[in-house]
Amino acid sequence: MSFDLGQLFQGPVRDLVLGQVTKQLGLSNESAGGLLNKGLSSVLGGMVQQSGSKEGASALFNLIKNTGFNVNPVDLLTGKADSSQLGGLLETGKKLLPSLFGNRADAVTSYLANSTGVSADKAQSFLGLIAPTVFSFFKNKIAGGLTAGGFASLLGEQAKAAASHLDTNALGALGFAGNSFNDALGSVSKIGGLLGAGVAGAAAAGTKATAAAQSVAGHATATAGKSGLWKWLTAGAVLLAALLGFKSCSNNTTETTAPATPTPAATPAPATTPAAPAAPVAEEAKTTDGLGNLSWLKTDTDFTLSGLVQNDELKTKITDAFSGLAGGLPVVNNLVVDAKAGKFSFDNFAGLANVFKSFPAVSGSFADKAFELVGKVGSDAEKSSLVDQVKGVLGSLFSVNADKVTVEAPATPATEPAQAAPAAEEPEAEVIADMSLEKLDLNIVFDTGSSEIKQRYNRRLNAFAHYLVENKRAGEIAGYTDNVGDAAANQKLSEERANSVRNYLIAQGVPADQLVAVGYGQENPIADNGTDEGRAQNRRIEFNVQKAQ
Repeated sequence: MSFDLGQLFQGPVRDLVLGQVTKQLGLSNESAGGLLNKGLSSVLGGMVQQSGSKEGASALFNLIKNTGFNVNPVDLLTGKADSSQLGGLLETGKKLLPSLFGNRADAVTSYLANSTGVSADKAQSFLGLIAPTVFSFFKNKIAGGLTAGGFASLLGEQAKAAASHLDTNALGALGFAGNSFNDALGSVSKIGGLLGAGVAGAAAAGTKATAAAQSVAGHATATAGKSGLWKWLTAGAVLLAALLGFKSCSNNTTETTAPATPTPAATPAPATTPAAPAAPVAEEAKTTDGLGNLSWLKTDTDFTLSGLVQNDELKTKITDAFSGLAGGLPVVNNLVVDAKAGKFSFDNFAGLANVFKSFPAVSGSFADKAFELVGKVGSDAEKSSLVDQVKGVLGSLFSVNADKVTVEAPATPATEPAQAAPAAEEPEAEVIADMSLEKLDLNIVFDTGSSEIKQRYNRRLNAFAHYLVENKRAGEIAGYTDNVGDAAANQKLSEERANSVRNYLIAQGVPADQLVAVGYGQENPIADNGTDEGRAQNRRIEFNVQKAQ
């Protein structure tokens, strides 16, 4: 059994930390849980972002090595620190944020607050608490002889647990733009190799933590009280102490930590230790820029996903992204998992699928880096918009062929002139006159339950995208819904709407790192939800300006 930062995502260590977060910040257990997942992942994501170069990894290594704390984070997280010590640690943690996130510290805090429903002050306080905790984990390894190269390799391994908690909004706030977080992890591992033979040091450090944790956890379980909860929390406390490498007056970590120091005992391990890093190197060699034979096909009877993927996690990710295009049809999942398949460098499947919500009659298939579209659209303008949006998501590495997309304008019989009425009811939306407002209603109205952007808004959004690029404006795309249906489903729908607009603007040339999409659900209505007109107004998108990063 190994113990690492992943313990903060589940298990007794997590429960112990949650208890202190709820107490110190006055949050419910549910809010604290979301804050812990997203906040911890943001800190690890920020470290990965900074370690994308040799210089950045070395600078972060030195920052961790030279940062001192007025109190052991383990004492704070087990409730032993007093209020003055808590205040001192939080201040130290807050001062670390600009060094960790650079000029994106405010964006990360804003993302964390908006996505968890807490105030910006509490979001910043939590980051000020969790950053020293994460730093302490690595600081202990560095004190035990971990080199800069070993640190980068260890960071790449530890940060894997954060990947599933970093959504598009989080990656945007952290500055990853359209880049894959998994690609960034691979780069950090490569940086570890470039900085020197520190991988063995990382493995030794992990072994030391494991031995210490196993020893103290066993002792805690044997000596804890009769209460099952007490055993759980006691195990959490000593696991946390072992995890962060701190001695505590309540347990004998000295005896378990010290023996791991001698290098002679660790010397035989290199025979097996170098073999472990060799596997990731082989995986990196399999990374492919293309998407193999991935495809989806929508017919009158079902919606079929096909292709070869590397693992179950990726299969689930692709399935979740594209199943929304089925439109109520049965989903036939023919995705096949093969560990020998190439690892895709592209992973923005949600963004790609989101494009096709506006083109429900179009399917797609990949042949490595060649993407072919098949289906029909209503006009040449629609077809051009489809291709542009797809290219905006896929990037320049892929070629897009839309020759099999036919234009089939709906027939309007001469005997039924009334068919022209809908066009008159929904004329092309005007360009917004004043786009300089700090809080701007884009005045985009969605149908109930839909995140599809109607074509009538294309001209308005194109002009707005041009304005953002020309004026280097950054900000938040905020999505809202009416109050029809479940509140949780509405929150998800509002996020999908915000992402639809964000993806459209990115496809028109707005840098991805200038836009963050956030869904607020049915909160803050601007009209009466008791009328059709009011509900239509509440299904809206707003743009809230932030200073350009």
